Amino acid sequence: MSVFGFIFKGSLRRTFLVSLVLLYVVTVGAAVGVFVRNVTAVADRYVERFARSQNLMERNRILAIVDRDATLSLKLADDPFIQSWMKDERDPELRERAIRQLESYRDHFRDATYFVGVADTLSYYVHTPGTESMSHTVLDPDAPYDRWFFETLRSDREFWINVDFNVLLGEIRVWINSLVRDGDGALLGAAGTGMDLSDFLGALVEHDDPGLSTIIVNRQGEILAHRDRAIIEHNANVDRNEDRITLDTLVDSGEHRETLQRVLAILPEDPEHPASVRTATLQFDGEPYVAAIGYIPELQWYNLVLVDAGRIMGVGSFLPLIQVSIVALLTVLVVVALLLNRLVLRPLQQLSHAANLVAKGDYSVQLDPVGDNEIARLSASFTSMTGEIREYTTRLEEMVDERTRDLQASQERVMESIRYGQLIQQSIMPARKELEEHLRSWFVFHRPLHTVGGDFPYFRPMHDGFCIAAVDCTGHGVPGAFMTMLVSTVLNRVVDTSGPEDDPGDMLLRTHHYVQDGLRAAADRQHLENGMDIALCRFRRSKNVLEFSGTGLPLVYHRDGSMHRVDGARTHLGYLSTERNPDIPVHSVDVTASSRHFLFSDGILDLPGEDTGFGLGTGKLTEILRELVEKRDDLGEDYLIQELERYHGTASPRDDMLLLSFAPILREEGT
Repeated sequence: MSVFGFIFKGSLRRTFLVSLVLLYVVTVGAAVGVFVRNVTAVADRYVERFARSQNLMERNRILAIVDRDATLSLKLADDPFIQSWMKDERDPELRERAIRQLESYRDHFRDATYFVGVADTLSYYVHTPGTESMSHTVLDPDAPYDRWFFETLRSDREFWINVDFNVLLGEIRVWINSLVRDGDGALLGAAGTGMDLSDFLGALVEHDDPGLSTIIVNRQGEILAHRDRAIIEHNANVDRNEDRITLDTLVDSGEHRETLQRVLAILPEDPEHPASVRTATLQFDGEPYVAAIGYIPELQWYNLVLVDAGRIMGVGSFLPLIQVSIVALLTVLVVVALLLNRLVLRPLQQLSHAANLVAKGDYSVQLDPVGDNEIARLSASFTSMTGEIREYTTRLEEMVDERTRDLQASQERVMESIRYGQLIQQSIMPARKELEEHLRSWFVFHRPLHTVGGDFPYFRPMHDGFCIAAVDCTGHGVPGAFMTMLVSTVLNRVVDTSGPEDDPGDMLLRTHHYVQDGLRAAADRQHLENGMDIALCRFRRSKNVLEFSGTGLPLVYHRDGSMHRVDGARTHLGYLSTERNPDIPVHSVDVTASSRHFLFSDGILDLPGEDTGFGLGTGKLTEILRELVEKRDDLGEDYLIQELERYHGTASPRDDMLLLSFAPILREEGT
């Protein structure tokens, strides 16, 4: 069943309700689909911008700390007291004055740390929170841990930031190295401060929002700060670099690793460009994140801000709005359905119920219109119409009863006439006494389609034998019966005036002429043209020969264990359209003591089968007749009726049916 067939099947109320529900479902589905698509797009843009903003904010927080101490480091390097002491370290007065100045700077550094390295003497002075006073050592140009000092001197930059990640201590220490020059520009050494950012970065990555996390890594991909402290502790407890957890280790798939590496390679090339913060979708621990990746060139760090879009702003954030919209639409649907039911469907249902009562003959229905709308006016019109029908029906029933009585009387007169016509038609049937005198075995199967019909058997004794025929006249019922009376009279005249030399062909030709002449008055009404088909046999007892001529009907006989068929001429007798002298062959059949002959009309051949609807046909009829002769001869007509009823079942015949079965008394038998 199609969708429209399902919607419009059943009552009008069901149709409206189903239509409203489907409309609601389609509308809500389409609205939710468009809403979700637009919300998803807006949420994606918001999450991306949020991730960029968070990245820049964290980057600026880091740089704000570094820039403050960097400014103080530059001021320290430009201090004249410190420059004077670096030129002459052994002067006690200069040393004392420089230490007081350094301690004042130490009070303002974030981590209370300062250092001074002298280029001429390679002396290195440092004061950290872990020491009570300034300590002194000598720098070794060949020592890897002192390489930073000589690289700072060679860099020829105002200041140099060196990041030291001590995996053993789990500390991230940032050193700000400022070059110290005298008033003439001579390089005296380097001075600055150092700070431990481990606690700061730990606080930076510890977000209250579960959908937000930050990762800090250096240029080598080593993780400096992460929400999961187990990662930092793991890296602190391993000796080999290849055993440490890097940023690549956290990314799930190779495709996402390639995307991450491509972004990390691009960012350092143009760190000041606005696009220095790049976004990409990466998968960590099986979950997708929008990652905002930035680069801090001063520290040569990357900071990654990972945003779980579903927690920050997903479709679920707009779920209350969706629920309110669905409830609002549902409320509108319910209100419309209630109004529709009250104002339209219920009155229509009452009107439909009243119409059904009227259809069943109850015209006492009264509807009470409510309101002054179209349906109320329709109900009033229906009530008025019902009253008129009730009044008219009362008069009509009286008229019908009167007409019915007249029709029944007329029908009874017609049926009485037809029954009397049946008696008249039966008067032309073969007399049993005559059949017994000339036939040793016979039966007649005659079933008119109506009470009377156009098929009839014919039998007439003659000198040296008899004539027997099966006649099928035009039409059935009363018209056919009239034709049988005409044809029977003509055949009697022809047979009675025939001599010994006349054969069945001559008899049929003369019959044709008489019928044509008798019906010629209808020549101007061609649609009333009538005639007949006939199978006529003349038995000559002196010769034990059966002569057969037929027009449209055959002769079938059984002899010496075999069935035989002799077809009649392909013409029809009595019709004005048939030529005056058609060729009608004569066939001679020797009759033996075992011979059995059959004549029949085509009505029995057209008898429809219950299963197939096809006619009985000559083949099936021949099988029945063979069985009748060879095995069921004692049953005769009863066996034929039994087989025909078995074949057609509940199917109705289409035409009159006639079959003659006969076996002549032979010359030897009659003497």
